[in-house]
Amino acid sequence: MEKSSEDGKEEITIALASDWATDTVESDMIGDLIANKDPDYTIHLGDTYFVGMKEEIRDNFLAKNCSWHRGASGSFAMLGNHEMYSRGISYYRDLLPSMGVYSKEKKKYAGQKASYFCLENDHWRVVSLDTGYNSVGIPLIEYILKPKCDFRKEILTWLKEDVKIDQDKRGIVIMTHHQYCTAFENEEEYLKPAEQLAEIIGKDRPVIWIWGHEHRLTLFGKYSSEKGITAYGRCIGNGGMPIEFKNKIIPERIKDRNLKLYDERVYSKIKNIETGYNGFTMLNIKDNELKLEYFDIKDNLVVSEEWTADNQSGEIKNTELKVDLNDPGIILIK
Repeated sequence: MEKSSEDGKEEITIALASDWATDTVESDMIGDLIANKDPDYTIHLGDTYFVGMKEEIRDNFLAKNCSWHRGASGSFAMLGNHEMYSRGISYYRDLLPSMGVYSKEKKKYAGQKASYFCLENDHWRVVSLDTGYNSVGIPLIEYILKPKCDFRKEILTWLKEDVKIDQDKRGIVIMTHHQYCTAFENEEEYLKPAEQLAEIIGKDRPVIWIWGHEHRLTLFGKYSSEKGITAYGRCIGNGGMPIEFKNKIIPERIKDRNLKLYDERVYSKIKNIETGYNGFTMLNIKDNELKLEYFDIKDNLVVSEEWTADNQSGEIKNTELKVDLNDPGIILIK
């Protein structure tokens, strides 16, 4: 468990990237752009390609010339399904001990104690949870009995007894590797984590939910499944893997899932296949105000949104959304 706040600092910045750890030119560029923002914290939302072996962990996060930027106050790594293809061995053994909150006294990162953690101030809590551990099933059989990516019992106990997420009224940002919902063909929806959260905080308390796994930038409005929590979903799985457009949108899900925006811009071609823009996200928290800024690989600010939280009622409110509509590839649904 990691639970941290930045005492005495007026504004906290957190850089987020998911599906970033590809050790490619594009991931190097994203890493440099994040470094230029000089964030307090950096968080990777999972997937070290291709199977999370020690060499891949080393090249992406540990080597002297790696491009993962460690925040001045801390750096964290979440668990995706790709790390679990090698049973998460190098993720737990090699990566987590190098992460965590930065100790000024010891001049080193203190180590990340688990694959889930909480960062907070007086008004907001950023609760990062592990859907990766239960994301890989028995070979071949998993194509029939698909993993649910549900939270382990330890996480649910931690949420209730340590975080006390059901009692605390601060605004909540949930982060996982796997998506709650999608609007695209051939992509899974992982409902079980949303249902487990609803059993703790109820269906109606809204949260911002940021995830990766699907290699896109996509924003949803307020949505809840039949038994799941109410969430404003943000998919930021465009960190490092090539952004392909092979999966087409499912028209009926535009309304059903409350799809608001997606990025269809063409960045380059690989063997005559069009690929989209990689990117990263900056999360800024100042008192009860929270801002999310979505940047692309050219450091263009594609989308920004602002929120406020009421730590007495648990309500969160979207106060502003700005979209760069100069490029018709940014699809805004009204």
